[in-house]
Amino acid sequence: MTEEQNVERAVDDESNWEHASANPVNWPEWKKWRTTLIACFVTFIVGLNNTSAATIAPDIASEFGINDEQFQYTFFAITAWSVAAAIMPMLILPLMEGWGVRWIYIICYTLFTLSILPQALARNFHTLIITRFFAGAFGGVLQNAVDGIAANLWADPRKRAMPVSLYIFALVFGVTMGSVEGAIGGTRLGWRWTFWIELIIYAAFFPMVFLFIQECRGPVILRALLLATAKDQQGQKRSNEAATSPTSDDKKRKAIHLSSYPDAGTTAHLENSKEMQKQTTTLRQSLHEIRTVMTRSMYLLATEPPISLFTLWSAFSFGIVFLSTQSIALVFESTYGFSAYASGLAQASLAVGEVIAIIAQVGQNRVFVRSSSPSPSSSGGEEKSYPTSTTERRDPADTDGEDTTDPESHLYLSIPSSFLPLTGGLFLYAWTSYSPTSSPHWIIPCLGLALIGFGITSVVIAVSLYVTDGYASHAASAIAAVAFGENVLAGILPLAALRMYERLGYQWAGSLLGFASLALSFAPVLLVWRGKRIRARSKWAKGVGVGGGDGGDDGGGERGPRGP
Repeated sequence: MTEEQNVERAVDDESNWEHASANPVNWPEWKKWRTTLIACFVTFIVGLNNTSAATIAPDIASEFGINDEQFQYTFFAITAWSVAAAIMPMLILPLMEGWGVRWIYIICYTLFTLSILPQALARNFHTLIITRFFAGAFGGVLQNAVDGIAANLWADPRKRAMPVSLYIFALVFGVTMGSVEGAIGGTRLGWRWTFWIELIIYAAFFPMVFLFIQECRGPVILRALLLATAKDQQGQKRSNEAATSPTSDDKKRKAIHLSSYPDAGTTAHLENSKEMQKQTTTLRQSLHEIRTVMTRSMYLLATEPPISLFTLWSAFSFGIVFLSTQSIALVFESTYGFSAYASGLAQASLAVGEVIAIIAQVGQNRVFVRSSSPSPSSSGGEEKSYPTSTTERRDPADTDGEDTTDPESHLYLSIPSSFLPLTGGLFLYAWTSYSPTSSPHWIIPCLGLALIGFGITSVVIAVSLYVTDGYASHAASAIAAVAFGENVLAGILPLAALRMYERLGYQWAGSLLGFASLALSFAPVLLVWRGKRIRARSKWAKGVGVGGGDGGDDGGGERGPRGP
């Protein structure tokens, strides 16, 4: 059967959509990976704009007359980006569920690219803050959309683990390399050139986004096919009627007859009325989805211990990336006499650890796949079908006749990574930062930063995968809660960096972070030990929540906002 015939069959019988080649879950592997990798690359380059302002902050302060001696006012340029990235995706991403991914994604990419221009041309600090707020709003949508794209393409959680891992890596790697990009471009060519370089990158990549980010929301594609087929059938019917059209005398008699029934003319608008009604219903559903994701996210954050603990754990780890944009400049410039350019390059030490972490994650994902237990019904070689839309939810508590996964198995790598590389790296970085005469070689604190980068990446990936699979029926709300905490802490934590390091000293300021990391490292241990029992008692993990019915209305098809 050809692809066109397969599509036609799916249109004629919606039950065949599950096996149709037009269904994104049935796309060829190369097409799925092409879309996933392009979206991940967009996540990476968008993240550059977030933290690139950190390295060029002294130049911005000098030009606009800002005094950063007592408080890091220039960091508000990054805070504005992060706050917008926390809010806007919760408003926009639910619209993708009803209206599709492609055009909303392209519009956000276009608006994000245009928002870079006023950053480069800003004549005062207020303009820079406002334009970066809008950049964070649209950039946050682009970054968060990747999670939904992965869910639309990879229905099987075992196959989705690696795409989601690459997405999180691109997210963390992008905001880490933003400071490096600012050091290379801004400190050498002037701070405005940092934004000009980014604008060139985004504009050059636009054709690839436009050509290869295709619609991947299954229900939206099916609805479009059904509508196109209905129009074709209506056109064919009209052609047949025209072929057997009556004579002129018959038309006159028919017109006289219809004039006796004024309401008969309204039937000509029946199809248009139905279509307008469908669009109105879709808009209402999208608005309801926005309200549901926002309110349910806060409820989960306040009432579900796994969500609360993991939000704090992941937000702290993600916030360390942003805190490092301040601490690295303080430590390396005062202790080792580095220039702003050299201290910006030192941020790449984190990136080295992040690259090693994504390589290690390949092994972790294999452990997760092996932990998945195939049911007897799927042991005959037929691939198990998973939900592909938010209207079809799989209850994690119902394992009869389905493949089951073990969300706790996502945490195996993150536990040693949190205790050793992350916590150990924070202590190593702290206690190798003495005076210029007594500190060890600068490569030692850079080694500590590499360990920190490894730990951060492992933690954030583990939290994302665990929350998605552990709360499959309400994954959008659950991950939105985690992402909201990450963005807020990423925007606020670095504002205290200067005062904390100056008052406590480099060693004890770093140790404070190390002890906090040590305490949070017990969260995954608790969930590996008792996680199944905790989820068994949770009505949300079972797919039942307040006002949520038995499946919820947000779940695995789309997810809430993540990252700047």
